[in-house]
Amino acid sequence: MVAGDSARIFAAILKFALWCGDVVTASAVQAGLVLEKDSIRQILRSEVMRESVIYQDILQEGERKGLQQDLQQGESVLVIKLLKHKLGVVPLKLQRAIQKLSTAQLENLGEALLDFTSLEDLSAWLRQNKGK
Repeated sequence: MVAGDSARIFAAILKFALWCGDVVTASAVQAGLVLEKDSIRQILRSEVMRESVIYQDILQEGERKGLQQDLQQGESVLVIKLLKHKLGVVPLKLQRAIQKLSTAQLENLGEALLDFTSLEDLSAWLRQNKGK
């Protein structure tokens, strides 16, 4: 991004925040470009910052991502347990590959593993579904 682009974006955000009457957000945006985090916290009370619409949006996005990661991790643990029950020992290399799968892939693997009879079936499934 070119310096001129940054200035235009900053100006647009600042104008919008002021137009909305959100002086706190406008001040926080402006301060964030020139001050350190500790300085900003001293200038703006944290309670006021928490009431900001932008702060709430950022917080909700973080919570959503955290919940998604927790769901994915929980599903990978369950799938690995089911595979161990069905096939015996699952090598660490395959466990790591499973942990990298998306939630949708884990759900598909959870269904597919019902038909597995060997670790080769699992390896083949992982190869076929890599990057999907």
